[in-house]
This record gives sequence, structure tokens and C-alpha cells, in this order.
Amino acid sequence: MFQTIINTALKIYNAKVDRDARKKLIWESIKCPKQPSGVECDYYVIMYMKEIIENHIISTDEKFGEKKTYKQEDIDIMRREWVEYLQGFI
Repeated sequence: MFQTIINTALKIYNAKVDRDARKKLIWESIKCPKQPSGVECDYYVIMYMKEIIENHIISTDEKFGEKKTYKQEDIDIMRREWVEYLQGFI
């Protein structure tokens, strides 16, 4: 469903700016940690991005091919880091 929404949005955008889509989007499934429930998604995205940047990862298979999920302890650490970061803006 998400792919359909993005593809449709790009078609509409290209039509508005009067541009032909030269290349069709190629969607790839990325092997990455999956959240076990629906409440940790923000932390999973943040942790995933942070690991990619800190470890200079170019290929997601390079690091995440085997990792199925993050530990609760890792999520709690990320929550504390996020709170500390946001407190700097208050």
C-alpha cells in the first residue's frame, strides 16, 4: 500500500511540473530489525538511522542481515538519549 501511495504521488508531482518520469522507482526490501509491536516504531527508526551513521554502513545487509529485533534495554537507552537531546531545546 505504501508503495502505491508513493508511486501515485510521484506521478501527480511529475504531471504538475510537466516532467516525464525517466526512471521507474525500484523498491527493495531492506533487511533490518523489525518491531514486535506497534509502539516502538519511532525508536526503531531512530536506532536504525543512528547505527547506519555511526558505523558508516553503506549496505544494510552488512550489519543488519542477522539482527531480527532490538532488545528492550537498547530501546530504553535510546529513549533516555532522545529525552536528553530534547531537553536541550526546552
